[in-house]
Amino acid sequence: ETAEAVSSLGSIYRRQGKPAEAIPRFKEALAIIRTTGRRTPVVTYLTNLARAEYETGLLEDALGHIEEAIALTETIRENLLDSGNRLTFTAKEQ
Repeated sequence: ETAEAVSSLGSIYRRQGKPAEAIPRFKEALAIIRTTGRRTPVVTYLTNLARAEYETGLLEDALGHIEEAIALTETIRENLLDSGNRLTFTAKEQ
């Protein structure tokens, strides 16, 4: 199964008011997407997981996943800024 399909199933459970059933789906989707090296979807899946954990009262777990999502977002942002700066610098040199 793809991470997107599994995550979508988790979202359906969450919208039906079944966040406890959504959590394993989001964890599975997260495990799948981590193997791809794609970081942006990891942030999304971490956020979805944290929301479901929050709704079930798993506040420490939710906080940990939100903090991980924020840290990863900052890393992505820094990499984009570094890439942009390198491109600007290279363009000015030519």
